[in-house]
Amino acid sequence: MSKHNISATVDDDVYEFLQQDHINISGLVNQCLKQYMDTGGDVSAVRDLRIQQLMDEADEYNTLAEKKREQAKELQEAYDKVEEQSEDKRREKIIEKARSIPADPTHPHFTTNADGVDATPEELAKEAAEYHGKTYQPEDDTDDFRSI
Repeated sequence: MSKHNISATVDDDVYEFLQQDHINISGLVNQCLKQYMDTGGDVSAVRDLRIQQLMDEADEYNTLAEKKREQAKELQEAYDKVEEQSEDKRREKIIEKARSIPADPTHPHFTTNADGVDATPEELAKEAAEYHGKTYQPEDDTDDFRSI
């Protein structure tokens, strides 16, 4: 079957619509006109075709949106992993810097750094005691001096 080149004049809104990358203008015109011819010039068939095209386009956008959501989820997971590793490194540095201080949860080193690494001062002090081979000095109610 041979093909023939024709030209047509369309309204501005139709022209803008036809400029979309995913639209095959020749295929669309052929499909619309064949359906129009098959139905004996019934305009409702053309409307049905347009409705189906819109539904197909909506499905494509839904698929694209799902892919974008999945990409966003993967990116968030990667960022979370980097953040977690960063927090672990900050925690290690805090423990390493506690070499010359008592493993006392009330010490400012532990109280000021605990929130930044999502830990309690007690947890940090216990980790420092274990890491540096010190005795953990739990908080008590006495005013006695503590050893380093």
